[in-house]
Amino acid sequence: NSSMRTASEEDEKRAKALAKREKAKQRKAAAKLAKADAAPAATAAADDKGGGASNKKGANAAEKKPEDDDPNGEKLAAKPPLEEALRLSRALDKYAASFVATQALAVDVALRRKKPLVALRALRRLKKLDERAFVEKLALLAAARPRWTEAAKPVENVLDAELADLCGGQSAAAACRAFGMKRTRLPDRAACYRALATLGAADASLVLTAETAPPAFGKPLAVTDFEDALAALSGDAAAAERFKAEVARPKFPTAD
Repeated sequence: NSSMRTASEEDEKRAKALAKREKAKQRKAAAKLAKADAAPAATAAADDKGGGASNKKGANAAEKKPEDDDPNGEKLAAKPPLEEALRLSRALDKYAASFVATQALAVDVALRRKKPLVALRALRRLKKLDERAFVEKLALLAAARPRWTEAAKPVENVLDAELADLCGGQSAAAACRAFGMKRTRLPDRAACYRALATLGAADASLVLTAETAPPAFGKPLAVTDFEDALAALSGDAAAAERFKAEVARPKFPTAD
């Protein structure tokens, strides 16, 4: 009987311990579940609070935004265009001098201001950045050279010497054409055509015989390259029609 009671007591102890462990597991699971249920509500509350703050901040920013005193651009249009262009060109040259567009703009502004030596400086920078853009601006500078006979003799001498150096000792037209012979891709040939047109020596065959196939391991030409070439030929109706028929349409048969 004594042994039977001992066994019964042991079984009871085990049962109580097991029940205790199960209750602990249940409490732990319930706490975990409650925490999981509370998380979305807490997140939503935080979002609401943050959104409210953000909306309030946005509203304050909107209230503080200064009123546009020139909504139609009348004041801007009244400013001298060349002065504004010069201001923008100088700002770009200060903060973005390594961009092709910055130096190309600097050449244009200098030519409009009749500052050939400033244009030369920008042109030399442009040559280091992009030869295609350089060729077009070189033609502009060379074409403007005859109009600067009123410049001081030292300026004329420097200008002529620098142009000769930039053209490799040949004429500007020959230098531009040499670029087109060396660079046969359509974008390069279109730039060459524009340069020669500026110098009065346009040659549509450069565009009509340009390479349009994608190079090995290279990207194909973009539609804009064809549009740009066609725009370059806009002054030559016959050449433009030939370009559309012989060059562009085989590439884009459904294009207008």
